This record gives sequence, structure tokens and C-alpha cells, in this order.
Amino acid sequence: MPTIAGPSLSPHKRIVAARSENTGCPRSAEDITPRKRKLRSDSAAAVPTPMKRKSPRRCALMAEVEEEPNGMLETQFDCLDGKSKWNPRDDDQMKAVKEALHVSTAPSTVVCREDEQRRALEFVKGCMEQNKAGSLYICGCPGTGKSLSMEKVRQKAEDWAKQEGLPCLETVSVNCTSLTKTTDIFSKVLGENETGKKAIGSSTPLEQLQILFSQKQQSSSSKMMLIIADEMDYLITRDRRVLHELFMLTTLPLSRCILIGVANAIDLADRFLPKLKSLNCKPLVVTFRAYSMQQIVRILQERLVELPYVAFQPKALELCARKVSAASGDMRKALSVCRSALEILETEVKGSTDEEPQIPVPEDQMVKMDHMVAALAKTFKSPVVDTIQSLPQHQQIIVCSAAKAFRGSKKDRTTAELNNLYMEICKSSMITPAGITEFIDVPELEDKPTLGSTQSAEAFVYDFTERNIPLVRNIVIGMLSSPSLDGVKMKGIVADFFCLPMVDVARDVTLPFYVFLTTSSGFLAMLQYLADRHSNDTSVFVRDSGEMLSIPGFVNPVPVNVLPTALFMEDGYDAYVKLAMLFNKTNGILVNSSIDIEPYSVNHFSSEKSYPPVYAVGPIFNPKAQPHPDQDLGGRDELMKWLDDQPEDSVVFLCFGSMGRLKGPVVKEIAHGLELCQYRFIWSLRAEDDSLPEGFLDRVKGRGMVCGWSPQVEILDHKAVGGFVSHCGWNSIVESLWFGVPIVTWPMYAEQQLNAFLMVKELNLAVELKLDYRARRDELVSANEIDAAIRCVMNKYDGLVRKRVMDISQMVRRATLNGGSSYLTTEKFIQDVIGVKP
Repeated sequence: MPTIAGPSLSPHKRIVAARSENTGCPRSAEDITPRKRKLRSDSAAAVPTPMKRKSPRRCALMAEVEEEPNGMLETQFDCLDGKSKWNPRDDDQMKAVKEALHVSTAPSTVVCREDEQRRALEFVKGCMEQNKAGSLYICGCPGTGKSLSMEKVRQKAEDWAKQEGLPCLETVSVNCTSLTKTTDIFSKVLGENETGKKAIGSSTPLEQLQILFSQKQQSSSSKMMLIIADEMDYLITRDRRVLHELFMLTTLPLSRCILIGVANAIDLADRFLPKLKSLNCKPLVVTFRAYSMQQIVRILQERLVELPYVAFQPKALELCARKVSAASGDMRKALSVCRSALEILETEVKGSTDEEPQIPVPEDQMVKMDHMVAALAKTFKSPVVDTIQSLPQHQQIIVCSAAKAFRGSKKDRTTAELNNLYMEICKSSMITPAGITEFIDVPELEDKPTLGSTQSAEAFVYDFTERNIPLVRNIVIGMLSSPSLDGVKMKGIVADFFCLPMVDVARDVTLPFYVFLTTSSGFLAMLQYLADRHSNDTSVFVRDSGEMLSIPGFVNPVPVNVLPTALFMEDGYDAYVKLAMLFNKTNGILVNSSIDIEPYSVNHFSSEKSYPPVYAVGPIFNPKAQPHPDQDLGGRDELMKWLDDQPEDSVVFLCFGSMGRLKGPVVKEIAHGLELCQYRFIWSLRAEDDSLPEGFLDRVKGRGMVCGWSPQVEILDHKAVGGFVSHCGWNSIVESLWFGVPIVTWPMYAEQQLNAFLMVKELNLAVELKLDYRARRDELVSANEIDAAIRCVMNKYDGLVRKRVMDISQMVRRATLNGGSSYLTTEKFIQDVIGVKP
């Protein structure tokens, strides 16, 4: 008998039911699968059909099932007693099968989610028995039965209340995608509430709900309200206010509100509701895992079992289940694939009817492997290609122009150059091009966040990354399911610090997730401290408070005023905390440092058993970096030639990073300081205006060079360079240590103040000019201070810092060689990723 069984009274179903009752176990897909039986006659097995050439793609998909020695479904045909004959040319029969497989068709039972439903029902029962409010968060990947299960829980809760003689639940179900704006959810809840309908006054719906759930119950028979907020992801706003207020309804003194939130974000409670725990309203979480292959087959069977005919070949269903479970476990996708396969069969049989109307329908005419392979190939196309194909015509041309512009070249291109290529393609294709204004203003694929004047850059980047999680998830799933990888298997994901929210993508596809932190181990220690502190104190740090922090991983107390600027801003602090907490979800953290540079901090993490492994794999940088596109190559040659003519360790190099644009007063003080100290210099100057003192270039001619972009690695590697006035970006620090050039610290933004403190106070590897300077605060460093710091770093006769830097330079170079500490750590990381023990 085929797997899609006929009437519910079939002998096989009675046997399966008896087996399930005897064992006490829930029925699995294996329980439903009948043993292989011999066909009554060979002639009934199939009607010969012409052989069709199979594409390599189809062959590969079919091999997934055909080469499985112990496949879950062992037979294609079996006894058809008690069933009508399946005729795919019959419109009514075809319609019935399609309806059974439609996403909108609610099955009579929601199978494979019994445990999750039980936990949710027990939660609701507990609230009703105790007449106590509470909140539950249902999370999981899309298409895992969350909404259907909650509808069943609602029905069961109402039936249970009647049986127990309890007041019936007052139920409000809201699909948040239908709301015009997020605050409309309160109007929706209030409008469905019997008491709320009578509410009068000028107060907002939220305020009326707060009053309602703060009032004493009028009688012992007052109803509990069950609110089911489906697609809760759509309530996420920048300040999370709507979500906070919704969950806070369950904490009001006399609240009788039971809230069930349903969403696809697996850790919404952790990432978007960080204040809930401190407000004592963190919800209970029930997670719906992606469906397995066996579960998908069983659900398909349950949908089709009542049909009086067999429409699908068992192994075709198995192939669909294998592919969908490997890609996403989304049941909606499986239903879509099966319906697509049906449509392919329908087109096939209708075509043959038109050509040869007298030929009878073959007895085995059903959805077979070939149909399913074609449907899968149609469904699982590249998401990147699909996205490009969905763009308007002119956006597609712009993408093609960009691809042409960057093919074989890493050089940046201007908008004008891109527009010229766009015009060429339009002309060759005889398409009227958009004007330059329209070209620049071509709408984006989606609304992107914009950086406000009061918003921290960290919060901006976090929000932007978070919005792109679905896109990245689709790309990763496409890569995992793509046949073009030629046997190369993806073993894990390594992401940048600000891409930490992508840990959800890795968890969804069961891949290990690692973070590459391009800064110090000390910065990681600060993040670990921040996450621990937030569990007890959620307030932002106060700059200039004089507070000293005891951070594990630091020898000395850390002054609060060297923390990253964002930690003094509400949204920046929130972004940092969320990032810091996400580290615990990773499988490991790589830092661009080594035990030779930061022995105390690296050893601290090696002893932390409750924290993910930390791999000190640095220093990592490109000693042969290509020149920046904005750099004048002729000027670069002139600069290096000038350096060749200078004595060893005689030149001080001043560079403040790619974002270090200096204001006029600061530029003047630096210029005066350079004139005072009388040392040779190279100054990579990026100023907001032309603010060099009058006559400065003439006075320093021959002794100093002023340039825009500079080849920093080449300059630090030159024997003539003896000191480096730096903004203390970690990459610049790593490069200076590698080449043995001591630093004068002048931090500007981000975590650079903490880096400066680390270098001066913790490691004694730099000379202090400033530790807590902030570029935005219009502070002024005097020429005398600059003069004194440069003299200190360039003084060969007071060279304690210089000697330590030279020693560290030799140590870090050895660390990267075969057998060195960073080499061995990198080797261990690779072994951990691929699962090979040393």
C-alpha cells in the first residue's frame, strides 16, 4: 500500500494504532510506513513510458533517496484495496489534493508539536487556576506550526475551563502584520474586551488597558483575558516601547492578562527585551525547532490520509522532506513544493490528453520523483539571483554596471564612473537611461536606517545588521543547498563584531558561529564585564564621574572615562550590552592579539570555563597592503624617497586614522608643537578646512612632509621612523608593535581611549599624550603638550618604552611562525571548527 493511505478504517491504520497504544510512544513516520509487499502482477505495476533524459541536477536530487539503503519509505506501491482510482485529469480530484496541501487549510490535528502544545497549555492552565497574569513567548523558525499550535491551545484551554467550572477565557487574537502602526495593538485588545468597549474618556487605549488591569475584580467570576499576539516581530521599534508596554500589562497589580507572543525571532526576549528581567516580567519561552525529515513526511501523510486515492509516490514525498528539512525545516515550503509538483503533473497529463485523448490514464500516474525534482529545482533557486531578477529594469542595469566596474579590480569607483557604464549599457540595449539625478536617487531595495545626530554609530550599525538577518539567512541557506559547491562543505561561520546578531542564522542552520574581534583581548574583557554588570545595574555609565572599574582581565582599575563613547549614550549602551550578551551564544572568539602582547588578559580567558573559547591569533594585518585609491602614487614615491634620505629613528610619524578629521584649532596646535620640538616628521593630515598656520610649510621645508593619505605600513616599516603619534586604533597599534615603533597616544573615538589606557598603564608600551581625549568635545591639546610627548618618545637616552616595544616586536614575530603561540592557537581553532582532534 502506498504511504498515503486510504480510508481511516484500513487494516494498516488499525495495526499502527494498536502498536502506538502498546508502546505508549507517539507515532513517528517510521510507524506509519508499511513493510514492502509484492505486487499482485507485474503488468499492474506501471505502463511503459518513453525514457526522458535527466539533468545532472535531477540525478543528484534523486540519488539522495535512491542511494539510501534504509530509506524511511521502502515501497512505492502496495495494496490499493478500498481506494478509488486516482485520476489527475479529474479536476475535482486534483482540486481536493491541492486544497489538502494548501497552507491556509487548517488540519484537524497539529501533529509533531504535542510537547510544545502541552507546555503552552499547562502555562495557561496554571494562570487560570491561580487567577494570575503571566506571559509566554513562542519562538521558532518560520513554518514550524507555531500559530496553528496556539490556536489549538486556545481551544483546549476553553474546553478545559468549561470542564473545571472556571469562567471562560476572553480571547483576543491579533496578527501584528495587520496593524497600521504598532500602537494599534492596544486599540485592538481594548476593542475586543467587553469592559473596554464601554470605556469612555480621552485616555489612550494603552492607558485604558493599564487602568483596566489595575482595578480590583468585580466578582470571583471575572474572566481572564488571553491575548495571542502573532507575528510579534512587527512590533519591534527602535525604543522597544510597544513591546515593553505590552508585556508590562501582565505585571500590573491586579492584572488578569495572559499574554502569548508568537514570533520567528528565536531570542527576541534576550535581544529586544533586555529590561524585562529587571522589571520582573521576562516571559517563559517555548521554542519550536525546525521540522525534521520524518516530521515533514508525517505531516504530509496526515493531510493526505483522508483522501480516497493515492496522489504521491512515497519516495517523492521523502525527497521533498529531505530537501526542505536540510534547507530550513519550513513546513510551508514543503507544502508549496508538493503543490508545485502537482501542477507539473497536471500540466503533463493535460498535454497528453490534448495530443492523444483516447489513451487511458496509467494506473501509476501520480506525482513521482521526476515531478518532485522539478518542483524542488524551481523552489530552491539562488536567493541572490531571485533578488536581482525582482529588481526594476534600471536597478538591474545598475547592478550589472557595478559588476562590470569591479570585475578584476579592487579600486574604488566614483558615482560618475558607474553612471557612465550604466549609460553605455542602456545605449547598447536601446533603453532610455535615467538622468544623473534619477540615477543617484534610484530607490533602495528596502528602507535603511539613517544615522541621526544624537544616535551613536554603534546603535546605527547594530540596527542595520539586525534588519539584514533575513537576507543573510536566505543567502546562507541557498549556499548550503546549492549543488555548485562541488563537494565543499560549509563547516562554520566567522563574523565581525558588529555582525554578532547573525548568530541566529548559524543556529537556524546548525552551524558553529565564531566572532573575529579586530581589537584587543582587553576590549573583550571589558565587554564580558559589561554583560555581567548589566544583570545588576542597567544604567549607562557617567563620564567624568571619577569611578574606577575592577574589570577581570585588567591588572589596574580602569577609569570610567576611558570606556567607549557609546557607553555614555542610552542607545549606544543598549547596543553594546546586546552585543556583549551575544558572545555567550558563540562557539568561540578570535582576537587580533597574542599572549605576548596581553599576557594577563589572554590568561584570564584561558581560565574562564563558562565563557566561549578565546583564540589569540594575532597580530593579523597585511604587511603588503595596497595603496588607498585616494592616495597620490607620485606623492607616495616622493614621500618614500625623502624617508630614504633621513637618519635612522629620526622621523616622527603623525596619523589619526581614516576617520580622524581634525578641526582648525587642533591643526594649529599640532603645527606649533612640531615647530617647537624640531624633530623631522611626516604628518598625514586630514583637516576639516585649510587651517595650517601661515608660512608653516615654508618654515619646515626639508625637515617635514605634510600629506593626505599615507602608506602607513610602509612608513612604519622604514628604518628612519622612530615614533608614531597615533589615534590608537587597534590595527595601528598592532602594526606599530610589529615594526617596533613606540606610540604617543592621542585617542579620538570608539574604543581608542581604552586602547590608549591599555598601552600606557597596563602594558607600558606607549607614551601618554592623552588617554581620554574625545574628538567631539572640542577639547584642545596644547602645542607644549605635543612637544613634550614627541620629545619623550624620540629621546634615545630615555628609552624604556622603546626597549619594551622592540622586545615585543621580536616576540610577536616569533608567535606567528611555525610552533609560535599564535600559530598553534590558529591551528587549534581550525581543528575545533572541522572537528579534528590534534
